[in-house]
Amino acid sequence: MFAFAADGLIIPAGEIPYIDHTKPYWDDTLYELMKLAGKHRFVVGDFNLTAADFTNLMVFNKTMAEEFQLGNLYDLVRSGKWTLDTFGEYAKMAVRDLDGNQVMDGNDRYGYVSIAYDIMGCFWTGSNADLFIKDEEDLIVFNAPNSEKVTNVFNRIYEIMWDDAVWHVNTEGEDRVGQIKMFTDNKSLFAYATPFYLSTSLRAATVDFGVLPFPKWDEAQEHYYSRMEGCELFGISSFNENPEMAGVIMEAMACDSYNNLKSLYYDVILDTKGTRDEDSVEMLEIILDNHKFDYGETLCFDVFGHTTMVNAFKKNNRSFASIFAGVTSKIEATLEPYHEGFAEHDT
Repeated sequence: MFAFAADGLIIPAGEIPYIDHTKPYWDDTLYELMKLAGKHRFVVGDFNLTAADFTNLMVFNKTMAEEFQLGNLYDLVRSGKWTLDTFGEYAKMAVRDLDGNQVMDGNDRYGYVSIAYDIMGCFWTGSNADLFIKDEEDLIVFNAPNSEKVTNVFNRIYEIMWDDAVWHVNTEGEDRVGQIKMFTDNKSLFAYATPFYLSTSLRAATVDFGVLPFPKWDEAQEHYYSRMEGCELFGISSFNENPEMAGVIMEAMACDSYNNLKSLYYDVILDTKGTRDEDSVEMLEIILDNHKFDYGETLCFDVFGHTTMVNAFKKNNRSFASIFAGVTSKIEATLEPYHEGFAEHDT
């Protein structure tokens, strides 16, 4: 959809009559995030359930949390004290060589389970480490090489996962369901999940679990942010002969979904099937109200998010300056057609 927009094939959402992005059934955060070259390109409404299904969250084992006397984790979130350091401290408590063979493998217990692909993106987003920013012209800039915070966040993630042996190392596979099964088999305190997995792989789980957002970088960070792996986007073709009517229909779809579909999504799929308590539903609202995506994992997916950083994490490679330098030209080359396209078609 971004490629179509750069080719002038999509009417910018901000120019479509009758679409009012300030209404509660449109996601205003994503609306601003997808503003490029001075124009709001897309808008995400409540009829778009992939925006929720593809948002990442964390689940925790309530029985273990009680065993380790962690207190009320929901209150920790509410008080703004659910931070990356706190997560690391708690996750380390759970690590144990259950079979006593002095080798940590699938038979043992961990602080956190997830495939390697999901580690970095979830935690850097939660820590609000902006790998990509937009300049004064709303063009995408690779910010990581110039950001001390990005380096600090990356180092801390590696320290927790590798140095403290919190993570179940699985550098060869991409089996999300298998990692979630380790959690449901009581082999981890925390685990990666999404609303989709709450209503599928975790739906029949016997383990008593709760839902949390990914931790903040520190207490000074205002919001909890949740990684959004992407979502299906909707747009109106520039060849549409009646874009006003198309805008009316999109507005009506979003409004009706807010009044009807969204409540079903929460109450039926999540509340009664996917989660175990009202606190988790509150956490889900926090998670879905503050989700965002990173251009490194979307437009630059093939040259950065899915390759460079995942491979670096799998190899425990912490030469971040070198990693960023090695990929900068590829990222710029990937982004250039978008920037050129917006400039060409927006005059």
